[in-house]
Amino acid sequence: MVVSRVQILRVSLSVLLCLTIMVYLFIPVKGEVSLSLFYVCFSLMLLSNFIYFKAKQKQNYLDFDTLFILVYCLVGFSTTFLYHDEDLFRAVFLGFQIPEEYVNKGNFLALIGLQSYLVGNLVLIKDEFVSTDPKVFKTTPLVIVIILLILVFIASGGVSYYRSEYNDAVADQEAGIAKHILILLIAAATALIGTELYNKKASASYHISWLAFSALFLLAGMLLWAGNRTATSQLILPVLGLYTLLFKNISFKKFILFAFSGIVFMWFIQRMRTSDQSLDLSNPIMLILDLTIPVRNTYTVFQYVDSHGFTYGESMLLGVSGVVPLMPSLVKSIFPDLQDGSAEVLTAFTFEDLNTPEEFRIGLGTTIIADIYLSFGLLGSIFLMFGLGLYINKITQRSLSLDYYAIIMLGTMLGNAIFIVRAGYVHPLRFVVLALVLAYLNRLIQSSWKR
Repeated sequence: MVVSRVQILRVSLSVLLCLTIMVYLFIPVKGEVSLSLFYVCFSLMLLSNFIYFKAKQKQNYLDFDTLFILVYCLVGFSTTFLYHDEDLFRAVFLGFQIPEEYVNKGNFLALIGLQSYLVGNLVLIKDEFVSTDPKVFKTTPLVIVIILLILVFIASGGVSYYRSEYNDAVADQEAGIAKHILILLIAAATALIGTELYNKKASASYHISWLAFSALFLLAGMLLWAGNRTATSQLILPVLGLYTLLFKNISFKKFILFAFSGIVFMWFIQRMRTSDQSLDLSNPIMLILDLTIPVRNTYTVFQYVDSHGFTYGESMLLGVSGVVPLMPSLVKSIFPDLQDGSAEVLTAFTFEDLNTPEEFRIGLGTTIIADIYLSFGLLGSIFLMFGLGLYINKITQRSLSLDYYAIIMLGTMLGNAIFIVRAGYVHPLRFVVLALVLAYLNRLIQSSWKR
């Protein structure tokens, strides 16, 4: 039996994962920050990524993988370099102290999560789906839904609400139903984007609905003006990611240029949305301040678990219930003692631990690895990150084979490729489910029309 180069690389990455797990188990739960140990961790991260990309031999780099890995590495492995600069180290965590005794453990937990994802993504997919007779699906029902939702979103004060959320100079506005409308709007937009690009790939003569895309780009522009970068990326990234996957591959050099431009642009929007006209940078890491703030919860989660133990999935339940609009609020009203998500749990724990005054209490977010560890510890971090990598690998391969629903799912994951790193593990679930339901209903309506 001849062993291929890819198999050797896959085994090598698995060996590195096992080595990292052994180091993680050997490290005391608490200890002084060791930069030497961090450099080992950082070197293993670089080596793991090198092996992964060598094995993948990507033709297109503007995909979920590369976006997710880039942001994950920026979030997980950038801040410890600043440890000896006390002022800057505090600044990247918005001035909040971090439980330094858990830094060594937290860095290696982040590495285990990354390596588990990479190993899962390299699993050989035997499912050889091939679309032999792809059909074109009209998007008229989706276009109508999106235009109506945009009008309702604007009428319900959605743009004004997000302006007030991000800009202190704007009077506070109530969210009302705007948040829920935006979730439905993003899901419908993803279903539309996936369907349109699927149609174009299935039939070269298909004409893209420029009315629908014009409406989406107008919405993206309004959201960006309001300061909501997350929702904007959820609209733009599916277009870019699916287009490059199906029609025009993006090289590594072009991706680096895209990523750098995106980081600078999003930082600029951050300054503008808070009416901060100063463009001074004390350090380049301040460009990714929104990504570094949640990192402290990668360390805080160990402190919390030491005191309160694991939640065994309870902190994920509200996120799972979010697949049904308004359901989280209903579930919380019925079960008021149900554990909140990791972002809320760890933020509240931090404020209590530091005796933070009310006026300085703001959301500190979470990271995907902290969210998993809070529920299921080390084993959960390994298996759930492995599962995420496997899932992305599978839907990417099936999308290339023109599996319609795989394209919808991949488009949804692309929209969350950046945000999921600093969010809960189940965060994309509501968008995936809603987009699939809307795509299915779009097809069902057309079948009814034909009958």
